[in-house]
Amino acid sequence: MSRRPSLARLDLLALAAALSLSSCAILSPPEPRSGGDGLSDAAKETAKKPADQKPLVAGDQVGESGSAIGIGLDLSDDRDDDESLPPRIEDVEPRPHRSPFAGWHLGTVAGMGSVDDADFGSSALYGLRAGAHPASRVSVDIALMGGPSRFASGSDVAALLRDPLELAADLSARYALAAPNAFLGIAPVAGMRLGTLFWRYRNGIDVDRDGSLHHVGGDWIDHYTPYAGVALTMAPISHFSITGLALTGWRFYDTHTNEGLRNDLFPDARFTELRIETTIGF
Repeated sequence: MSRRPSLARLDLLALAAALSLSSCAILSPPEPRSGGDGLSDAAKETAKKPADQKPLVAGDQVGESGSAIGIGLDLSDDRDDDESLPPRIEDVEPRPHRSPFAGWHLGTVAGMGSVDDADFGSSALYGLRAGAHPASRVSVDIALMGGPSRFASGSDVAALLRDPLELAADLSARYALAAPNAFLGIAPVAGMRLGTLFWRYRNGIDVDRDGSLHHVGGDWIDHYTPYAGVALTMAPISHFSITGLALTGWRFYDTHTNEGLRNDLFPDARFTELRIETTIGF
């Protein structure tokens, strides 16, 4: 009779242990299914419906202790303590506005020239010029000019060739020996002029060309003139100056006129010119 109570007690202890284990199993949640620990895994899971998604395994957050690198952000406005911070917008000086025409200039030109030929008198040319400064003291200019040319009064040429007129394109370069704002500026000049001398025949002429007879009322001849000289600028003011030039060179005429007549009237000769230029800079 004494063994029965002990057996019953053992049975009760075993039953209590079993109930305890079963209750723990019921109360503990099931181990979650891992969907991975990468951002690509997150992209895969977010494409699924919430009921089908698997939890992701996250590591330490940025800024927490561990192997992750912490980034601190100082929101204070003490710019002097940390010069590595970018300057504020109000502290940045605006860049000066630069004109797209900076370094360019325009102006006028007027010249009086002569050729060492007894049949020629003085000639006058007027026109416009434009140029640029590829360097601080270097200026390159091109001028388009035109004006009356004169044959010597009383010569046979003046009696037979009427209303001489010259058109020219002039390319030159100069180097200033003084600063651009100097009171007196001197600059050597070198250039090339390409021109055409036009005239009208007194009574017109007949020209046999390519087996056909043509009546010609006027004609012209081309020439080119390399030259050199000096430019003198006095008291320039802001964006404006007046320059005087003294030029000399040699004029070479074409061997034939436009109508095909051989040139035996205008020999190559020395050329001189005095010129005045105005310059408006940008």
